[in-house]
Amino acid sequence: MSLVDLETSTALIPKAGLVVEVDADGQVVHVFQDPTVAAYWISEAEEHGGYMYLGSWRTPFLARAPSGGAAEGG
Repeated sequence: MSLVDLETSTALIPKAGLVVEVDADGQVVHVFQDPTVAAYWISEAEEHGGYMYLGSWRTPFLARAPSGGAAEGG
């Protein structure tokens, strides 16, 4: 049995730019999608001042995008 390295295994996963906000009961409140897939491997998001700040476990970036009028979180 051989193991597949991280670069090879992550290359096989389809890329998607998606953030899902859920409430305390686990119900979906908002879904934010990036059809251009400019930002993927998103692991965390925080709304502040009309913007969504996106962090990633995989890539070294912090992205900022307009939150589209969603309620400010935090």
